[in-house]
Amino acid sequence: MLPRQEYIGLLIGTARRRLKQAVEAQVSEHGLSTRQFWTLVSAHELQGASLGELAERQNTDLPTISRVVAQLAALGLVVLERDPGDRRRAILGVTPRGRVLAKRMQKIADEVRGVTVKGLSAPEQEHLRGLLKRVIGNLDSLAVEPRRAGKG
Repeated sequence: MLPRQEYIGLLIGTARRRLKQAVEAQVSEHGLSTRQFWTLVSAHELQGASLGELAERQNTDLPTISRVVAQLAALGLVVLERDPGDRRRAILGVTPRGRVLAKRMQKIADEVRGVTVKGLSAPEQEHLRGLLKRVIGNLDSLAVEPRRAGKG
C-alpha cells in the first residue's frame, strides 16, 4: 500500500480558506469583505495606481477589481480619477476617510502577511513563491485548454 500523501491542491485550498478566515475575523467589524480589505490596502500601498496595476498586484482580473473598486467607492473609501498625463487611464485615489481606515487595515495586513510566513526563512519564502507560481501556471494551462468530456 502506498503511503498516504496529502493532495497539494487540497493543501493550497485549505491555506487559502485559513487566510480568508484570519482576515475575516479581523475586518468584519469594519464592514469590509476580504477582497475589499486587500483592495483597499493595495490601493493605499500603491498610491495613484491604475486599475490594471491594482489587478496585477492582486493577481486577479480587471472586471473583478473594477467591481470591488466600485464597492469601495460606494462606501466613500476610494475614488477613480482620470490620469492627467493620459486621459485614457484611470487612477485610483484613496479618500481621507479611506486613508484613515486603510492605515488601520495596514496593521492587520502586515500581521496576516507575517503570520503566513512565520518560521520560513527568506530563501524558503522565495522557493515557495516560485513553486506556487509554477502550480498556478500549470492550472492556467487547464483554463486555456479545457478538456472535453470523453476526450483525451
